[in-house]
Amino acid sequence: MADTLRSPHYKKKTTRNSSDLETSFPGLKGKPIISWEEKVGLAHLREMRYSQGSLRIKHRGLYYIYAQILFRYHADHPMVTREYQLIQYVYRKMSKYPKPTLILRGASTWCSGNHNLYSVYQGGVFSLLNGDKIFVTVSNVSLVDVDEASSYLGAFKMD
Repeated sequence: MADTLRSPHYKKKTTRNSSDLETSFPGLKGKPIISWEEKVGLAHLREMRYSQGSLRIKHRGLYYIYAQILFRYHADHPMVTREYQLIQYVYRKMSKYPKPTLILRGASTWCSGNHNLYSVYQGGVFSLLNGDKIFVTVSNVSLVDVDEASSYLGAFKMD
């Protein structure tokens, strides 16, 4: 059974903001998505925990980790006049290692045209330990489409 977080959203009041996460882990690429919908709509959690933008692994094993971010820009956005990389990073934070490890990176390049939607999907199989956390960062948080069918993070145990 897959555990999936849907629809990243940005609350005015959070217990931890993206700058806290960036300060805790210097060298982190992108800006963290710190809040996902975890209870309603298409979201569901069964065998994992969710906290402050991360999925926490409860049982050691092989997991398929997947993430999709849909980037949407508007015609009056400053990037309309130049090419721009839209990047999604997926990190693993091990409970016994102080620094997150980049495990997946996907990109799309925006360029002049009639399209204003760019999707980055990626997935991979990883051996994870109890207590490991998985989280997503992106190159430009302001362009993330927060629709639950468009942007999500999930995992399922394979063994």
